[in-house]
Amino acid sequence: MNIDYMREFLVLAEKLNYTTAAEELYISQPTLTRHVNALEDEFGARLFNRSRHNVELTVCGEIARDSFRTIVREADELKEQLDAITRRASETFRLGFGYHGLSVLYGYPLLRSFASRHPEIPVSTISAAPVEIYKYLHQGTIDVALTFSPSDGKSPDTEEQVIDRVKLYAVVLPNHELAARSSVSLEDIARGTVVINPSIVSRSRYIESLFEGHDIRLEHVVRNDDIDFINLTLERTGGVFIGSKAVQTAGNSNLVFVPLEDADDFTYDIVLQTLANNEGERNNLRMLGECLEDIELPCL
Repeated sequence: MNIDYMREFLVLAEKLNYTTAAEELYISQPTLTRHVNALEDEFGARLFNRSRHNVELTVCGEIARDSFRTIVREADELKEQLDAITRRASETFRLGFGYHGLSVLYGYPLLRSFASRHPEIPVSTISAAPVEIYKYLHQGTIDVALTFSPSDGKSPDTEEQVIDRVKLYAVVLPNHELAARSSVSLEDIARGTVVINPSIVSRSRYIESLFEGHDIRLEHVVRNDDIDFINLTLERTGGVFIGSKAVQTAGNSNLVFVPLEDADDFTYDIVLQTLANNEGERNNLRMLGECLEDIELPCL
């Protein structure tokens, strides 16, 4: 069956005039006649009654018209679906991880689900500091970022889906004086050296602002850009790191996580983030967000 012949038949069935139908289809009248004759030969039935001044659908033609409408509509829908798959398959889905721990805890499970749901779409990944990942997103280097976001720090030019909300702890080595405590006050922490990763929540002053919100000023702050070596920094400074249990995935060992007293605002969100003004990337965000149904979130 020739779908194009069916389309031509439907125009002729509406116009009931070969000349008018041929003009609308941008083909010659003999070509239209030949294509209609081919359909009649294929189905073994006359579809039109023709006279010098009149064209009418036969009973078979009326039945064919209804069937051809369904066939053409379904063919168009199928082509749209296949075209969409082809377009997506030709475009690599680019995902950025804003820190290695996120890839282990959230990224890899999401990718496994995405590969299962969309095997036709190739995927590439990149891991970097959250600040760099944010730049990559705005430069168009990646489509979606898996990163940290302060719970009150959503950027107006991005759209994001919150995956998890994570608590922050006072992280110390086992020999630290606070290690044996069941909880620790912010005042106790502020008396010593506080280690902060500037990029962990995409704003260098985020942790300090949380202390300031409790009217506490940090006197001694050490900034460590490399989350993979927090334990070495704690050994060197004897300080307290403010972070989540995700830091364990970076290879840090022998860390003790002491809960903070009266500090419910010491949290950050783990988010999937993309640019809000790009419909294609928003669709990528939607597809990846659907994969959350398939994964089990870590207990942090």
